[in-house]
Amino acid sequence: MCSEKVHFDLIIKELVIFTREVQKFAKLHTISGYESHEFHHGAVMSMEYVSDKLSHVFRSYDIRGKVNNPLNNEIYYQIGQKISRYLMNKKRTKIYIARDNRLSSKRFFKVITKAFINQGIEVYNLSVCSTPIMLYACKATKIDSGVIITASHNPCDYNGLKLFLAGKLLTPSELIELKNSPSQQDNHSEIKKGLSKKRSTLQKLTAEHCYLRLNQQDA
Repeated sequence: MCSEKVHFDLIIKELVIFTREVQKFAKLHTISGYESHEFHHGAVMSMEYVSDKLSHVFRSYDIRGKVNNPLNNEIYYQIGQKISRYLMNKKRTKIYIARDNRLSSKRFFKVITKAFINQGIEVYNLSVCSTPIMLYACKATKIDSGVIITASHNPCDYNGLKLFLAGKLLTPSELIELKNSPSQQDNHSEIKKGLSKKRSTLQKLTAEHCYLRLNQQDA
C-alpha cells in the first residue's frame, strides 16, 4: 500500500512539473510575438522582401512556414490581398475563413480578415474548425471559397493556409500564379465593375448552421 502511494505521489509530481513547463512554453511564445507581434499594414515593404518571404511559404498544395520568420503578419496581409484579387477576377466577393487552435492562428485570422475587408470581400467566420468542415461549407452553400489558417500536422511553431477558391482546390501551377500576382493598395473603388459594392463585413456563421441549412433543403 505504501509503495502504491509513493508511486501515485511521483505521478502527481511529474504532472505538476509537466503542467508548469507547458505554461512557461505558452507564456514564452505569447510574449515573443505570437499574440503581441506588432502589425502595420500600411508599412512600405520592398518587393525583394515580400518575394523572398513568399517563396519560402508557398508550397505545392498549400501555404506553410515558421511563425514570424518567414510567415509573419505582413506576409499574411499580402497573401490576403492576392487572394482578394484572385476572387475578384473570378467574380466572387464572399469567402469563408476558419482557423485551428494554434497560438498564432487567432492573430493571423485578424490580419487576413482585415486584408479581405479592406479589399471589399465579405467575410464569413467559421471560427475554430477542421479543414473538412471548411470544405464542406464551401460545397454546401453558395459561398464557394474559403481559407483555413492551419499548418496541419506540422509543429506548433508553424502555421499556414489551406485554400479552396472559386469552387476548387488550387493546383501547384495556380498557387505559383497566385504567389506571383501583384498585390494592390486597399481601395474599395477598385472593386471590379459588376460586383457587389456594399460595405464589406465580418459575419459569424458556423459550419453547423451550414449543415442544418443543407439538410433542410434536402428534406
